[in-house]
Amino acid sequence: MRATVLRIEDVDAGMASAWRELVDRSASSNGWLDPRFVLPARDWAVMARDLSLCVATDGHRVTGVLPVTPHRPFRRLRPEFLVTGGRFVDWHADSTLPLLDRAAPQAAMAALLRAALDGWRRVRVELRGMPTEGVVGAALGDALADRPGSVTRGETWSRPFVPPRAEVVPIGPGRATALLVGHMSGRRRREVLRRARALERHLDGEIVLRRADPGRASEDFETFQSSGWKGDVRSGGRGVLQDRGYRDWYRAVVAEFMSDGDLIAHELCVGDTVVYMHLALRSGGRAFGFLDAYLGGLEAQRVGTLGRLAVSAELAHAPDLDGFEPGVSRHDREVTRMMPASYEVADVTVHAAGLGGWVSRSVPAVEGLRRRLGRDA
Repeated sequence: MRATVLRIEDVDAGMASAWRELVDRSASSNGWLDPRFVLPARDWAVMARDLSLCVATDGHRVTGVLPVTPHRPFRRLRPEFLVTGGRFVDWHADSTLPLLDRAAPQAAMAALLRAALDGWRRVRVELRGMPTEGVVGAALGDALADRPGSVTRGETWSRPFVPPRAEVVPIGPGRATALLVGHMSGRRRREVLRRARALERHLDGEIVLRRADPGRASEDFETFQSSGWKGDVRSGGRGVLQDRGYRDWYRAVVAEFMSDGDLIAHELCVGDTVVYMHLALRSGGRAFGFLDAYLGGLEAQRVGTLGRLAVSAELAHAPDLDGFEPGVSRHDREVTRMMPASYEVADVTVHAAGLGGWVSRSVPAVEGLRRRLGRDA
């Protein structure tokens, strides 16, 4: 099994097709590393200009993919790090879970690490948010045990997850729309249901969650999002219409997933009023949160929370899905606490063997000295 590091603009049609095939046979799913999500960013220079990919291959088959960004800690010195993620990946979901062929996950992970540390200049690779358990966690552990060089483990945190058939509770007796609150304490559950009823009284209608027409999802979502705070730059909004590169990438992603029947759009309505919209992407049999927005002026009713819980409830019981990952950063503890399950991930730094490893481990001390001297290395 071979591996190399490719810049995103160097991924050709053949490689993209083989990468797409890997998505369906990967040991673990990651919709944010699906080529339909990543490759449209090639035209979004401000976000993806530093994005590269570690790609493992076995003949014509792609067996592993890991997103990486080259980083030189010092301007005038040669050592280079590879850091999983980068501006584009971190901006959206902070997930760098690799795609590994389920037939040989350990061999694929080992090949990716060899590529990441290939050459005398690359002295370490920082793997952010790697699972500590499961197939990928075991593959990483085995690959690290078989290679020279030291390993440093960093921060550990939890990524939220909605497992299939998670317990849900209808908003009211005989109501079709439910909320993902079955796992919550009785007090917390009653509080969420009270908010739902308060929203209904406020807008004088019943809450109904419905799947929206994917064919209209792109335009409808753009219009809906731009009418709320996410469309207001002065309020810190980062809507899809605020940046041309963002808009074009968003439309390309929607078109790619919609053409395969893998775009899932929801609308939460109260009476005839749409109060929340959510877009999810199906990849590797699992749903992944893409974007959401809620109607302005309803912050007190926590309509965003109600929308997420309603969408999560529906996706948890969708017969064609193996769970749902909401897509939040490590710092969004509110959503993490809201979800019924999670899995542990950790930052792992792999140092090269020999002199390269010594250089890598010396970086913190050199950086401290540089700061004290007030100049660049």
